[in-house]
Amino acid sequence: MSWYNHGGVKKFFAGKRVNVVLPMGGRFSMMTDWQHRDPILGRNQWQTFYTRELPQAIDATFATSGVNALGGVSMSAGPALDLAIQAPRRFRAVAAYSG
Repeated sequence: MSWYNHGGVKKFFAGKRVNVVLPMGGRFSMMTDWQHRDPILGRNQWQTFYTRELPQAIDATFATSGVNALGGVSMSAGPALDLAIQAPRRFRAVAAYSG
């Protein structure tokens, strides 16, 4: 949240022809599809969400070019790189900040 609120992301992307999606949550999940069901959380499917479901929802809702990039900050920097590796045709670019 501090990067979003104090890092200048809103100002940086203002006026640019991009759709920026900043999911919050999923901490400690490493953005992977879980192998086993958690008794409280169920079986989280973060990789599926970020590489299949979310891009399709964005494309269906907004006028997009279908070109996707991915970035991660701090603890999500490594998982961002892994998501790009796991879905090589989904993302044209990937970045990791302060990983």
